[in-house]
Amino acid sequence: MYQSCEKYLNNEELLQFLKSYKEQHGRYFDFESIGKSSLGEDIYLITLTDKECKHHSEKPAFWIDANIHASEVTGTQGALFFVERFLDVKHEQASVHKELMKKMTYYILPRFSPDGARAFFKEANSYRSTPLAVKYDYCDFKRQDIDGDGEITLMRWPDKSGPFKELPGHRGILVPREATDFSMDSDIYYQVVPESVWNNYDGFKKTKNYDFGYDFNRQSPSFFSPEGLQKGAGALPLEFSEIRAVAEAIRARKNVFAANSYHTYGGFVIMTPANVEENKLALEDRLRIKKMGETLSEKTNYSLHSGADDFIYIPGQPLPGTFDEWYYLHLGIVGLTIEFWDVWGKAGMTWERAVEKYETLSEKNMLKLLTWAKENLKREQYFKEWTSFEHPQLGKIEIGGFKTAFFMTNPPVKYLGEEIEKVFNILEKLSGDGKSVNTYVGISVCPRP
Repeated sequence: MYQSCEKYLNNEELLQFLKSYKEQHGRYFDFESIGKSSLGEDIYLITLTDKECKHHSEKPAFWIDANIHASEVTGTQGALFFVERFLDVKHEQASVHKELMKKMTYYILPRFSPDGARAFFKEANSYRSTPLAVKYDYCDFKRQDIDGDGEITLMRWPDKSGPFKELPGHRGILVPREATDFSMDSDIYYQVVPESVWNNYDGFKKTKNYDFGYDFNRQSPSFFSPEGLQKGAGALPLEFSEIRAVAEAIRARKNVFAANSYHTYGGFVIMTPANVEENKLALEDRLRIKKMGETLSEKTNYSLHSGADDFIYIPGQPLPGTFDEWYYLHLGIVGLTIEFWDVWGKAGMTWERAVEKYETLSEKNMLKLLTWAKENLKREQYFKEWTSFEHPQLGKIEIGGFKTAFFMTNPPVKYLGEEIEKVFNILEKLSGDGKSVNTYVGISVCPRP
């Protein structure tokens, strides 16, 4: 089994992986630091190609980036699986992979935000992209692993006006309160927020505002919206060293013709761009992007979505400043975003809109999720029993709930290999099939001007 399938790698383990592969596969593998993170960690970029057949910059190139969001570490594993499979001399496709590396270059960024990943492995579910403090007054709610167990779960306390209740017959499992739930018994309903403390706590306000910090996937120049319009975006595009370093790296590699950005979760293939209507795209681009998306969707069973139409949280407001949209609109690189891991599909849950997967589960879907979890996982893998805790501001509360980091956000390790392999299998075909390096876009590939 490949290392990428066995465990999630922290920063030190990732660096050891890179050093080992450079030592073992020097003809095909190299890596370099393309810059420093906001807190001083190296941002590594892999170059995968046959060095004895032209310089990497003289071949058409395929780009993969991953882990722009701190908790989405499946993307890193998928990026490393790509390396392991291509350099596996015992694999049945080894000769095809060697032929591809003669003709092509693969640039692979396994960890966009090393600061965020380090924070995640220390305190799961803590930040969106970086542990840098947000410099805005509305961010008075601070996620924090207050019980010190290594993962931020939930806090709850009884409240007669609380919006959550326990699912009947399922101890500790919370679902939304129905409009017809008229009982005012405070022991039945709960207020629920992530483990946290409040800055400047006034003794009264116990609500959760935007609490994830900065989001590097709202930092690109394409249709950038500043902090007042898009929480987490910061004041200026490319404000942070991570996004600037990566943007400069891909811009400098003018042989890149296509790309994929790896995220979790939901089991989606998302077509870019989001802020340009589909009918305003060049016909050739529109057809290629759609064909790529349909192929990935068919082979992975991930649902296909348009960033402009149905993958939006607020109707009429596509996401601004995303990295995949920027490299298409500004650099002409055709690409897609892949959201690994679909626990909803595993459990047979239903939804109408894609982003419903990121919202609170209905009782019907919760029952399906619990059934799947009970049949396939140990309870301690996906749920933390509610435990009494003396909160420094709220007093007596309980901490517990779903352990989402390696259950919903990322697949449990037992499912990791199959999840990243099925994406690799189709990307291998899309990026080149050993006979033509132009399969992905269907045209002759030339370096960008």
